[in-house]
Amino acid sequence: MIFNIKNWTVTIVSTLLFCNNFAAAEEKLSFSRYHQVYGPVYSIGIKDLSFDNKSSKAEILLFCTEKYRFFYQGKEIQLNNGILSIPFEIADSETIIKQTIDVFCAKQQFFIELEYFSPKYFQKVGKDYYKDGYLILNTDLPRLSTPKTYLDLNYKNELLDLLQPYDSKAPLNEHFLNIVKKQIDILHQAPKHKGPPIGTFKDGYLFLKAAIDSTHSFSCSGNSLMIRDCLRAVGIPARNVAMVCSKKVSNNNLVILESQGHTTNEAFINGKWQWFDAYFNYLYAKDKKGGNFLNTWELIDHLANPLKRDRLLFGVYDPEKKLYSELTLDESVSLRSTINRYFTTDKDLIFR
Repeated sequence: MIFNIKNWTVTIVSTLLFCNNFAAAEEKLSFSRYHQVYGPVYSIGIKDLSFDNKSSKAEILLFCTEKYRFFYQGKEIQLNNGILSIPFEIADSETIIKQTIDVFCAKQQFFIELEYFSPKYFQKVGKDYYKDGYLILNTDLPRLSTPKTYLDLNYKNELLDLLQPYDSKAPLNEHFLNIVKKQIDILHQAPKHKGPPIGTFKDGYLFLKAAIDSTHSFSCSGNSLMIRDCLRAVGIPARNVAMVCSKKVSNNNLVILESQGHTTNEAFINGKWQWFDAYFNYLYAKDKKGGNFLNTWELIDHLANPLKRDRLLFGVYDPEKKLYSELTLDESVSLRSTINRYFTTDKDLIFR
């Protein structure tokens, strides 16, 4: 999938990304192209529903970036690590068991409704071929699905062995950061090979093994495949993003590039694609206003907009000290030089 940036009007797109009138926004070419790659932009969405038999509670997993309020049976309830939990008694009743949560944001109101249909209910209405109970979620909130195509990989078990130990029960964003830091540490500790970079492997594990065994050096594209497959191995959807620069050839066969090409990464965290770059030890970029983590397109958009550029904050990992710090572009010459060199608006983005 190719995502072209250079023909867009940045100021218009920036406004549209937070527009609530999606019908009008989709008429804009830039917004529809953004949707093709990143999906709709929602401030809230439902990711999953589960039921705990021991506590008789229904748990609704939400992605939420704005201040929403939730009310159950007239009382306000709070999100806990993105989860709404309410009591829900499962009984073999002839009637439908129903519970409702009212959701408010500014002047908008939404609902989340849970309905349980028992085997006895189905028998009563003449559908006794249903032998199990059904817990159904109804809502007018958006549904967020995990992009499963970005979980495909080979050598899963081999990658998991290399990544041990890791805490799979940590909160998702922490789990993601731990895996990225782990891979950076592995490559930092590997002996440096001065030979040609790997150019033929299609699987991240083969790149990683060659780097560890010091049989080949590796480039940004190889690194992006390694970390992509490491994240996929632990169940986090990830993709590499090739940033292809524009080029032309002069009369004397001199190849002229508008900028330098690079391959970076994104991971699907809490309902949204999030940029990072293990090749340069960058864990994330976020907007200081609101603290939202950015995807690749949003990062380039922020860099091109002087008002947004000053709000950028980068998580930078130091494998020597095993620590990471948050830096602005003004606080690090190296960071500023690297980001300005590669993340430019002339790029075509290719996702794999």
